[in-house]
Amino acid sequence: MNESNLTSFTPLSIRWIVEHHVGNKNLVIEDCDTKQSIYVFGCKDSVLQVKGISASIYLKNLHEMHYC
Repeated sequence: MNESNLTSFTPLSIRWIVEHHVGNKNLVIEDCDTKQSIYVFGCKDSVLQVKGISASIYLKNLHEMHYC
């Protein structure tokens, strides 16, 4: 299974899911609101920028991940 099959960046009705990104410096969530949460799992050497306010951000199993 190659890396692209594992990568996900999915907006759902109440949550954003960002999984398994490696070396991606351009992850941006622009349309986030206070009713949504953000779940980030298994990313490495990546940058996530959140433009807006979310209810919560869950970070799990990250390596050299930066967020702003």
